[in-house]
Amino acid sequence: MINRKQKRFRIATAVLMALLFVLFSGTVLAVDLTIPVELGIVPAGSEFLEDLNEADIVYDLYKVADATEISGQDTYGFAVREFYTSEAYAVEISPEMDAESWRTQAAHAFVKALTENDTPLIWGQTSKADERFTTADDGSQLLPGLYLLVARGADAALQDPSVYADTTDPEQPKSIAYSGNYIYTFAPVLIALPYTSPEINEEIHTTADGEWNYSVTVHLKPERTERYGSISIVKKLLTYKKGTAADFVFTVRAEVYGSIVFEKEVTISFDENSERIQELVIDGIPIGATVTVEEKTPQDGYVLVQSENDPQVITAEIIPEFLFANDYEEVTPPDTGDHVHLWLYILLAAVSGLGLLYMGGRYLFRKRS
Repeated sequence: MINRKQKRFRIATAVLMALLFVLFSGTVLAVDLTIPVELGIVPAGSEFLEDLNEADIVYDLYKVADATEISGQDTYGFAVREFYTSEAYAVEISPEMDAESWRTQAAHAFVKALTENDTPLIWGQTSKADERFTTADDGSQLLPGLYLLVARGADAALQDPSVYADTTDPEQPKSIAYSGNYIYTFAPVLIALPYTSPEINEEIHTTADGEWNYSVTVHLKPERTERYGSISIVKKLLTYKKGTAADFVFTVRAEVYGSIVFEKEVTISFDENSERIQELVIDGIPIGATVTVEEKTPQDGYVLVQSENDPQVITAEIIPEFLFANDYEEVTPPDTGDHVHLWLYILLAAVSGLGLLYMGGRYLFRKRS
């Protein structure tokens, strides 16, 4: 039987363990704006993640607002930096914002950061599965506040915001990344750090009461579309028959694993004013597809003398070329004898006439004798 002293000892031990748990756990009960923050990033869900691992995604991180204390409350507010409050697309943060409002403000921050050339804290950095962004490019620690996250491709061409950023609709801007076969578009995200959960879905940006996490992972949700390439058909005429048009018809067919994903018939035409070498570029062919080009039987007189039309695989870097060259050969009608010269007929008639005179003279001479 447990006596009173033992019971008190067990209660005291339990209280002490609870206090130690609070002190040494990864979260604290009240927000502390002096603690540095860490950010991990997962670029997509499992359905896209394997492909995106080969896409070489990089991240830019901008500081939009500093965290500010709210007296008597276990939460914090934001002091938006002056850069993001001036003129068009100013960022406005309020406690009553819903998810849609946060997306709108993220769009505004994105447009301002790119069009007015804000300097990011982190620019063009990668993030692996177990890595966290903990310091800015200048070595300083990341502190609580509101951050703008931009995901994009690391391709050399995508270092220029005018290339990787699509701001056609400034209320729904996107940044772009490429994998081998796809184009990914990412929406900009505003992230409040610290956060009341260790995981953040990009559609949730608000803070709330509760235990605060200073090391947080954000899960992005990009959109994916097919990436397309092109081919070039080059047609040469070594000889051209004047006065008539010459039309050459080609069938372009692209397949992926035996299924036709693109098929088109195109024509290249020549006349007296056209160059004897013409090129036709065909767009909209899915990257990764195998393309064949076949030329239909050319019109009379034009003979195929050269072709380079082996099947080609479409890539993003190279436009495959298919070459066809024709020469015109005049068709000669068969020899019927109708083209014999007139003087031969005259000569034959003269010889025949002399022969008749000779035979007639002999006959008359014999009769008189």
